[in-house]
Amino acid sequence: MLESFATKYKLKLKRSLDDNGEYVINGKSGQIYEYSDCELAVCFTPGLNKDRGIGTWCPRRWSNLKRSALATGMTLRQNGDSEGSLSFDPDNRQQAKLAIKIAAVRPKRVLSPEHKAKLLAASPLLQRRANSPILNDHLSA
Repeated sequence: MLESFATKYKLKLKRSLDDNGEYVINGKSGQIYEYSDCELAVCFTPGLNKDRGIGTWCPRRWSNLKRSALATGMTLRQNGDSEGSLSFDPDNRQQAKLAIKIAAVRPKRVLSPEHKAKLLAASPLLQRRANSPILNDHLSA
């Protein structure tokens, strides 16, 4: 289910750091993961510094995001002072967009054919690397 969600919204899947090796969608302030067979969940952990393990304290931001998420029909699963988790229906477009916003996930960039042609014409280095993953057509599908 997470794979189809990532494909639909052009998001990048990564293996989690846990021992179980499940896939997650990482963002700047959280991650999206599978909660159950029919639900996904978003975890809001703002500003986690991976080098030092320090997070940013922002209870007002979490309260505002939680309020808007509950208004769209998301279910609160964990509630902390400045972080928490919410589950949502991946088929509900409004909830999915809000979950992507909560986790601050950036979608993958897809080059248009015109922009790809300009890049290839402008740089001889890119002409030699025309088969690189960034310029391949199979990513834009």
